[in-house]
Amino acid sequence: MFQFLKKYRFWALMLLPALIMFADLLLGLEAHPLIDGLGSFFFILACMCVPTNFDKEEKQS
Repeated sequence: MFQFLKKYRFWALMLLPALIMFADLLLGLEAHPLIDGLGSFFFILACMCVPTNFDKEEKQS
């Protein structure tokens, strides 16, 4: 389970900012500034944990 979360932590951390942006842009809902700040915080965390081999498959040697 931990290995799964370690592998997909970028997508897990991007989920909250993506939902906030979806609600703001497509639904026209205005979020509380605290929620916007929380979304920005999770976006920064997700950007910091992008794996170096994001676009490549892992090689089994």
